[in-house]
Amino acid sequence: MFMKNLLLFFVAVLLFSKENIHAQDLYFGSAAPSVSITGTLKNHLDINLLSVSKIRLGNYDIKQVQYRSQVLELYSQLLLSYKINAHWQIAGGYGFQRNNPFDDNWRNEHRLVQQVSFIVPGKGLRFYNRFRLEERWFSYPTASSAFGTRARYQAGLIKKLNTNNVYWQINDELYAITSGPGNSFLSENWIYTGIGFPIKSLGHWETGFGYNSVVRNTNKDLLNLLLLQVSWSYIFPSAKMKTIHPVMHSRHF
Repeated sequence: MFMKNLLLFFVAVLLFSKENIHAQDLYFGSAAPSVSITGTLKNHLDINLLSVSKIRLGNYDIKQVQYRSQVLELYSQLLLSYKINAHWQIAGGYGFQRNNPFDDNWRNEHRLVQQVSFIVPGKGLRFYNRFRLEERWFSYPTASSAFGTRARYQAGLIKKLNTNNVYWQINDELYAITSGPGNSFLSENWIYTGIGFPIKSLGHWETGFGYNSVVRNTNKDLLNLLLLQVSWSYIFPSAKMKTIHPVMHSRHF
């Protein structure tokens, strides 16, 4: 089942790329720092606070249009998760996103999140699938408010590299606009790979590279970000950090 879902997912990614192959795309070097703090409430229940941003690095002059270095978006999320068994997890929560947060053309988004994850554990290796639904309320500085929904599917794996809990992660997530404002049904794709490791009792650090493509207008032109991704995560009580994987436990992946 996992391999079938993974194959269908990557076929969708290829269709997404093919649809935009002749578009006038933009490419920027960027960074995506994030912080994740998780509290274990019970053996099967936890709460996670996530904060992440996208930052365009450097200044660009493309076809006489200036693109300066700036924060593109800020996102914070509070998620309550329940581990049903070794394979299934469910979660729900609230997120807030602000695009172009320091510019006049900002956009605010309030988001309700529901998700289910299916994990295939193995010796030193874990495959995971995540399906997420989002209800989204938008507000703008010069336009009326709007409402929309979005579906997301992510597939990936985590491989333990040694006995010191150093791990390698790779995943791919596809986004689909199911209702409301949007430039395309398949609106976004985000590929990531990185290495994570513990910092004694100070949590976990992970760094890697991502490639994020977003349909930026109705002509299907893409905004492509090559991202340096860095993240710090902490699980408390701290004793849990020795037995629970930081990526799997925070449930948001």
